[in-house]
Amino acid sequence: MGFRILDANGKAIELKTLNEDVAEFWEQDLQQEYVKPKEFSVGNWFDVIGWRIDNPINEYAKSWDNVKNGLFVAMCAGMYKQTFDELTDNVVAIKLIMESYFALIDHWEEKGYTPYKTEE
Repeated sequence: MGFRILDANGKAIELKTLNEDVAEFWEQDLQQEYVKPKEFSVGNWFDVIGWRIDNPINEYAKSWDNVKNGLFVAMCAGMYKQTFDELTDNVVAIKLIMESYFALIDHWEEKGYTPYKTEE
């Protein structure tokens, strides 16, 4: 993937360091290649958040808010044909799934980290 997460000084943070931070934040062990939330997971942080930063629509990489918006849009794709009850159930499920990822993004934002799409 062509993305990095930069620290408050604009320096790229090593993936190993980020993974350790995620494990501590989500209270998980480091036995996984990349850590994922305990509950309501759609994948590990690298695949879920990194995929959004690396998205061909480069706008997603410009801010954490754009990354969050991109995650939400991706989760909602295909819901337009659902009944109201199905839609309501899925919105609740999406909220549960996204809470862990959004909390992690907020944690990184508070540390001054920023998303960065590389040209790799």
